[in-house]
Amino acid sequence: MSRRDRLAREGKQTNVTKVAEKKNVTTGKSLPLRMTDFEIEQLATLTELVQAELPRKKISRSKVLRALVYLQDPRHVSRIAKSIVENT
Repeated sequence: MSRRDRLAREGKQTNVTKVAEKKNVTTGKSLPLRMTDFEIEQLATLTELVQAELPRKKISRSKVLRALVYLQDPRHVSRIAKSIVENT
């Protein structure tokens, strides 16, 4: 006799439903990224600015970098290209 059957017989059965959840798993390949101290400070500043916009969510530097991957609007691409020319 299964546990479920025993609980039903005793009148203690509680219905538990399983809810499918989407896990936020970043098990992709690791990416070693070299940054200067100034770049790390700038990333920390940007992270703090984003954190101020979303105070209830934990924002990390890696989340900011991953979010930047999705900024593919032509205006942003031209700004990124300009920043690369000016800062490297």
